[in-house]
Formats: sequence, C-alpha cells, structure tokens
Amino acid sequence: MSQKPMLPKNTNSLGLKLGILFFLLLLSGIPRLYVGGLISERRDYENTALLSVTQGARLLDNVRSEARRLQDIAEKLLELASLETGDRVLQDEDFDLALLVDEVADAFATQARTLGVTITVESPESLPRRGERFLIWRALANLVQNALDFSPTGGRVTLRVTERGVEVTDEGPGIPEFAQMRVTERFFSMERPRTGRKSSGLGLSFVQEVMRIHRGELRIESGGKEPPSGTKSALNW
Repeated sequence: MSQKPMLPKNTNSLGLKLGILFFLLLLSGIPRLYVGGLISERRDYENTALLSVTQGARLLDNVRSEARRLQDIAEKLLELASLETGDRVLQDEDFDLALLVDEVADAFATQARTLGVTITVESPESLPRRGERFLIWRALANLVQNALDFSPTGGRVTLRVTERGVEVTDEGPGIPEFAQMRVTERFFSMERPRTGRKSSGLGLSFVQEVMRIHRGELRIESGGKEPPSGTKSALNW
C-alpha cells in the first residue's frame, strides 16, 4: 500500500515550497498523463500532410485546456501544502453562514443551468458562525462542483445549512464502495460521467485540511438501496 509523502514541518522558504510542488507533481504522474494525451492526439494527425483548420483549432484548444489544468493543479498543491505544513494562519472571524451559502449557490447558478441541474438552498435567514470565511467558501465550492460533476441532467443539488455546518447532497450515481475510503486521498479521482475525464484529485484533500484546521470534520455518505443513490457531503465545525 503506497503512502503519502511526508512534508517538512517548517517550509517558510519559497524555494522549498516550489521544490515540494515539483516533487509532488512528478510523484503523481499527472504531467506525464496530460502530455501523453496530447502526444497521442498529435499522432492521430500525423498521416495528414497539413492539419485542417478544425483539427488545428481542436489541438490548440486541448493544449490550452491541459495547460489550465496543470496550472490549477499547481495552485491547489501550493494551497494544500500551505495548510498541511502550518504556514497558513487561520484568520478567525464572525460571518453569516446562511449568506455565504447563498453566495456559493449563486456562483454556480449559470453552470448548473447549463448542465440542466437545479441548485436548491435550505437555510434560515441568518446563522452566525465563526471561522475563516474565505476557506469555508472555497471548501463549500469544492463540494458543490463535485456534486454538479456527478449530477445527471434533470438532477438536483441541495445545500442545507445546519447547526453544525453545511450539507451538500446530489442525486448522482454515488461513490463506489471501493472508492469510499479513498476519496480524500491526494490525486485520487473518479471519471466524471459526462466527460469521462478525472479531476486533479486535490479538491477533497483541500476540503479535509480546511476542516482539520477549523477543528471540524468532512463527512461523506454515499450509497442507497436503489439508484440513484446520491452522495451527501457535510462540513461540520
């Protein structure tokens, strides 16, 4: 069974952080996977003397897409390393959790409509909470993005504010039993039903670290007797 690489406790040096980032990227095999996909696509065109306008545009779009994905992975790795090594000092503050949930729902409204998914918020008018608002926003956004990624057309994603925190429930296929204990592992990801592609595998690791520094927990429940089983993820702190 493979183990996660241990990070140094004190990483105040930018050079050391970048070194850790480079090491984790190599360890993940993600750059090799993405670049390999682009090389394979280029080979598909080798038998043609000249790329058509459509083929050239498609290849260029894919290069740009993979570059954005690698940039996203790099940024998430730096965020995650900062949380894990204790460099990130928690900016504790009072905020309205109900308002924050409404803001996250609004941020994903356009994407949800495009996918044919309804986002519903169940919340009191106001609920004062304490924590770092920015990190809680980011953690909740990760859960909503996952819920949308696995929701079928015509499905519903529900954001429910509770006394303990926030729950995000979807009507997707649920998490397979073999993956339920691995979903928060760094770089572990499952194929998205619509695209067949995987994410960076860093989102839930980030969410779990956010909850850890808030002395809370990320709870994920999935599976039911009849499909769609759906998944419920909760931020409790």
